[in-house]
Amino acid sequence: MAKKRGSKPAKADLVNQAVVLLVNGKSPDGVADSLQPSATSAEAKKIVQLARERIAQAADTNRVEESGRAKMRLVDLYQQSEKVGMPQVALQAVKERNKLLDLYPRDADADDPGHQGELAGALAGIADHLKPLGLLPEDMPLVEHARVAAELINRNRADAGGD
Repeated sequence: MAKKRGSKPAKADLVNQAVVLLVNGKSPDGVADSLQPSATSAEAKKIVQLARERIAQAADTNRVEESGRAKMRLVDLYQQSEKVGMPQVALQAVKERNKLLDLYPRDADADDPGHQGELAGALAGIADHLKPLGLLPEDMPLVEHARVAAELINRNRADAGGD
């Protein structure tokens, strides 16, 4: 159905136009000014508000959907890993899914400066034990030193017939 010449665009069209302008970075006031030939100042402000609400709703919906997709992918990865006999991959998938589901307790003291100092001291102590072993160059991250040390311990246990 064609619009009559000189007729005002429908409110839905103006809201869609405002969404496009906002998503492309135009300020809300700039969008309202752009709409004023087709709408009064008050109408333009209401249209901008509706457009902002539509954008917020779309962002929220997509976040929920993406979170659900990620959880489903991790369940699928877990099942496939179990099926082909890859327990390490399956375990990692479970850990990632648990993080997404927020199943791990939060450390309430993590933001406490005293607690951070305690953690820094503990990490320095760990570094003092691991880095002198010479398993990796000193400048490698501490987590890599710990990973290599754990790998060697596990290998030695397996060679010795342990668990």
